[in-house]
Amino acid sequence: MTLALDTSALLALAVDGPQRAVVLDSMRTDPIWCASALALTEALPAIDRLTDEAVLRADLEDAIRLAWDHIGKSWRLSQRQLLIQLAHA
Repeated sequence: MTLALDTSALLALAVDGPQRAVVLDSMRTDPIWCASALALTEALPAIDRLTDEAVLRADLEDAIRLAWDHIGKSWRLSQRQLLIQLAHA
């Protein structure tokens, strides 16, 4: 099964709060993650609504982009595992 993360889940990974624990628990139980490019596109401008401090905005953007990179890595690994399984079938 694949865990699909939406914009709110992507933001929850970067913001300390109760939603973060829910997302992290879901990610722990399912090793394959994906997200629409729209989630990243929506999450980045939402940062400006979370804080006025430039340093905190930069930190949040870094955290969201790091999470995005990990989501992509999870998807690429799952695709590679599938190709390996098909090659050995």
